[in-house]
Amino acid sequence: MKKNKSAYAQANKDWLVEKSKEDGVMALPKGVYYKVLAEGDHSGATPTPGNVITAHGLSNLTEEMMKGLVEKFLISKTK
Repeated sequence: MKKNKSAYAQANKDWLVEKSKEDGVMALPKGVYYKVLAEGDHSGATPTPGNVITAHGLSNLTEEMMKGLVEKFLISKTK
């Protein structure tokens, strides 16, 4: 069983390395990767440092796991 778990873990690491090389994929400091598929309308309100935004995301989770999955992020200054 341990061999299956380590092979599974390695396959996931290999997949992540390959995905991280795709055009437009960005990495966050804690190892989260993301890709902007489409930008929104820039004529509306724009968050500033200190604002909290709600982001709806898509991942490789099952549909059941995705129900109600919404993340909130604190906007901070960028370098």
